[in-house]
Amino acid sequence: MAVVKNDVRYEILAREFKFLSDEASYFSQELKKSLERIFSYVYNHTDLFYIESIDEKLLYDYIDYHRKMNFRKASFCEALKDTKNFLYFSKHVKGFKKVPEIDLSVNNVSLWSQL
Repeated sequence: MAVVKNDVRYEILAREFKFLSDEASYFSQELKKSLERIFSYVYNHTDLFYIESIDEKLLYDYIDYHRKMNFRKASFCEALKDTKNFLYFSKHVKGFKKVPEIDLSVNNVSLWSQL
């Protein structure tokens, strides 16, 4: 039964993360790569079904996960860009009203000291 549940969860998440774009612009390719990395993280490291459930903590955890992996799967810059691209995708492509508000600025001392 767990296998069926995971298959259903995978299909739901894949549908939620789907990014359709007719233009093969550099931006859309970068966005697609970012969404693929975040999708992989969400599917493999959480039990979420819907991307609207992704909150600030999960996005900070995503960056921290890559730090703990010594940035082997995604560089530091890619992890930050993935987070920003996901926020863009949530707000402008999916049209979510409630988008996580995270501070990736240099002024966020608590974030950078934890990393």
